Amino acid sequence: LVLRTITELKKHDVKLEDLEREEKEVEDEYLKIKLNDINTIYKKYEETLKNKYIDDRLSRFIKIAINTSELNMMLDGYIMQFEKRFKKYMNKLSLGIQLTSYILVGIVIIFVYQILFIPMSMIGGRNVKDLRCLK
Repeated sequence: LVLRTITELKKHDVKLEDLEREEKEVEDEYLKIKLNDINTIYKKYEETLKNKYIDDRLSRFIKIAINTSELNMMLDGYIMQFEKRFKKYMNKLSLGIQLTSYILVGIVIIFVYQILFIPMSMIGGRNVKDLRCLK
């Protein structure tokens, strides 16, 4: 019902100011309450579409869907596109994490290798006379 109302408001290019003006001019109290409710919902809908946290693509899909009355089909299309973009992003992210971990493991191996060969380089630096003195 709400979606249908918003769809009709959009189709007939009704602005928030028009609803507010009509609400003030109407004398019937019940109708005034209903117009107030519709105005509140419509205002929240417009604010949500302008919200920075909503994807621009989703906003475009919703605007098209409202004008064509095919919201389910449009949202399904958006979800499919979002899933493709999300999978592509996750693949890139996992590849980056994998490469980073390989590089870090390589650095650790080189570091451990250097530590293990410190005693060997100390022994290798002495000549044979020094080794006999150790006995």
